[in-house]
Amino acid sequence: MITYLNIVEGPLKGFRFKARPGITIGGKESHIDLKDESIDGIHAKLIKDENEQICIQAENESKGTYVDSQRIKKQLLKDNSKIRIGKTTFVVTIKLNQSTEIKLVEEPKDLWTDILRKKYQEFSQLKKEKPIQLMKMEPIINLHFVKGLQLKTDWTLGYGPRIVGPDSIDLKIFEPKAPDICFELIPTDKGVLYQTDHADTVTINQQKLKQKYIETNDKIKIYNTEILVSVYK
Repeated sequence: MITYLNIVEGPLKGFRFKARPGITIGGKESHIDLKDESIDGIHAKLIKDENEQICIQAENESKGTYVDSQRIKKQLLKDNSKIRIGKTTFVVTIKLNQSTEIKLVEEPKDLWTDILRKKYQEFSQLKKEKPIQLMKMEPIINLHFVKGLQLKTDWTLGYGPRIVGPDSIDLKIFEPKAPDICFELIPTDKGVLYQTDHADTVTINQQKLKQKYIETNDKIKIYNTEILVSVYK
């Protein structure tokens, strides 16, 4: 079973997110930044209840989280329910998929670590049962958004590997039509390696490159989103 949060009203109208336990919703500190000046900090959080079902839990009592027009503290996510936080309205969509249900049961609780382990298994040459080891990025990488919905956003990355894309819990891209995983940044002995499986739609310096060692002034483009790279040695 896969649960989606579809934004039908608000600054991020048209975006869809997979609902996973641990995801926070609200301001800049949240996994899903609603781009709403009236919302500060973490406003709500997705959790699992005693039956392993996904619920939304209010984290900011002063402003309120509403499900189907009722103010809630904690509420199970149900198909077609409407969630309202500030100016944003989500519609919940639940899809049943037998193979996905089996996969979710087998997934470890640390989703981000598991994504990294699977994505870089061949690169890191680690045994299947071992999690990937995070490494220091040398040099440190700064990603500065110069165009798109995340304009003026800055990410300074001191360890990796890191995954960037709409499906990333860590570094989420808000760009319609963007692939779930846009690109990865992988620390190596030679520097930080940029890698993408979507060179046709995710370009670097207007080139369709699958791999490149990151340098200052590299520009990554994903449809209408542009990111300027700075390297700090």
